[in-house]
Amino acid sequence: MTNLKKYFNPNHKVTYIITAITTLVFVYMLIVYGPDGMTSPVALIKSGALWGGVISSPFDLWRLITPIFVHIGFAHFFFNIFAIYFIGAQVEEIFGSFRFFILYMFSGIFANAMSLYFSPETISAGASTSIFGMFAGVVALGYISNNSAFKEVAKGYLALIIFNLVSNLFEVNVSLLGHIGGIIGGILLAFAIPYNYPGMRNPKGVRFAALVIYSALLIFFCVFSVYR
Repeated sequence: MTNLKKYFNPNHKVTYIITAITTLVFVYMLIVYGPDGMTSPVALIKSGALWGGVISSPFDLWRLITPIFVHIGFAHFFFNIFAIYFIGAQVEEIFGSFRFFILYMFSGIFANAMSLYFSPETISAGASTSIFGMFAGVVALGYISNNSAFKEVAKGYLALIIFNLVSNLFEVNVSLLGHIGGIIGGILLAFAIPYNYPGMRNPKGVRFAALVIYSALLIFFCVFSVYR
């Protein structure tokens, strides 16, 4: 049991679940479509990737969730699964499992809704929307916190955001819009989530305003994407 605890920390259970689901989806695509076929538009769309061409009613908006777990090729998968497993565990420690789940999933959903609205013709997938949401959530929490040590941690995550956004400018087939959407969603969610930690400045008015802005933008993106 002691050895098991070395590898499975109960404080990281959401990270483990997300890592497992993401890996299973990738293995499924690899088995069904093969190494070459799994990156084809047909395989991606059938596996749950985001594309405006298959969204014609509100019942199709489940595709705002599934792209978080779909990846386009080995490099895309391995880079993101590394970030999910190692950085996700750190962020789950900071936020707690439930808050981390909300931050991860709803940052990705927000980013996908934003991408669908502004770029419906693009096929997009990947956990990077949620990963940028994680980064941004920690940065926002650093702003709320009065703890100087945590503020330094937040600066490190801000550096990660800047480095990755700059890198995106020189990479092809990368959804910069999705990453920016993840950042916006992560910031809004971090301000909207209540905390019981000492030294946190997160008054009800700020939480309410952040939740209203997040919800209003998400609804706007969804409604006008479906009925454009």
